[in-house]
Amino acid sequence: MPIAKDPVEILQVKKLLHCVRIEDYDQIKKLCEKGIKFLVNYNEPIEGETALILASVMNNEKMIEFLIKNGAHPNIVDLKGRSPLMRAAE
Repeated sequence: MPIAKDPVEILQVKKLLHCVRIEDYDQIKKLCEKGIKFLVNYNEPIEGETALILASVMNNEKMIEFLIKNGAHPNIVDLKGRSPLMRAAE
């Protein structure tokens, strides 16, 4: 469970989460390809959200499928130990 620690990682994770919220698929793909390695699996340092957790909470099936195809792992948990499936069930 990689947690964003340095400023570049934090900014890229926040940008990724913002792109998931507004459903900007092109920008997400660019971030995954050119950003830090395995960016899609990084946890945001405050709440521990990942892109897949956010898409699950939003109940956005198309985004979930897109993120998994781009390397998101469904077993990554937030800082409280909740997986994307657990967060979606809430």
